[in-house]
Parts: sequence; structure tokens; C-alpha cells
Amino acid sequence: MNNSERCNGGRCNLKNLENSLEALIGAIYIDGELENVEKCITQYWEKLAKSMLDPPQDPKTSLQEWTQKNKLPLPEYELVKQTGPAHNPEFTISVCIEDYGKVYACASSKKIAEQKAAELMLEKIGKDASV
Repeated sequence: MNNSERCNGGRCNLKNLENSLEALIGAIYIDGELENVEKCITQYWEKLAKSMLDPPQDPKTSLQEWTQKNKLPLPEYELVKQTGPAHNPEFTISVCIEDYGKVYACASSKKIAEQKAAELMLEKIGKDASV
């Protein structure tokens, strides 16, 4: 990771972490075949995977399911603004739900900003209604 990426939060960037993990698993496979990949995944992630009662769900999916369950229109996401240079943009996204207003979130990608906005809306809804 170069210094610029590190200074801009690259170590905590979920996409970087996902790509790194994928590269690591791929390298183990190329170097040691599927059996070694299975051993590695079992050793480091089996306990965590088995402890999860439900698979993790993206906040956008959870929010959409909540609106459908409560017979509300689907969440409306909007790009409010984009700032920063092309190599390090920041996106501000809003999400609006009828009767619950808008919340805003910022992130280095539209996808992450939408997920953060959905998470904030779920927190807001949780205070006002049963989720």
C-alpha cells in the first residue's frame, strides 16, 4: 500500500481489505492447492462462521425489507454531492423514507456511502418504531 493510500484510510477501506483477503486465498490456492485453502479457512474463520446465527446482511437490504414489511415505499437514495480529487473522492448520499425523513452519510465510494446511510436510517427507525 503506498503512502497516499495509507494516509487516506486505506488500511480501513473495506474494499482494500476484501481484495487483500481474496488475493491471500488465491495465493494459498496457487501455491498449495484447495486442501490448504480449506485448512486455512477452517483454522481462521470456521469458529466465527459457526457462531453467527444469521448470515450478515447488508444494511441496504435490511432497510428495503423493513420498508416492504411496513408497506412503505422503497428507500430513495440520492447523490447529494461529490468532493475531492478523482483519485480520492468523497460521496455524500442521502436516503429518504416516507414518514421518517432523510439521513446523510459520506464515504469514499457511492456503495459504501449508501450502506452507511441505510445503517443510519435503521438506527433512526429503531428509535421510532419496532424494526
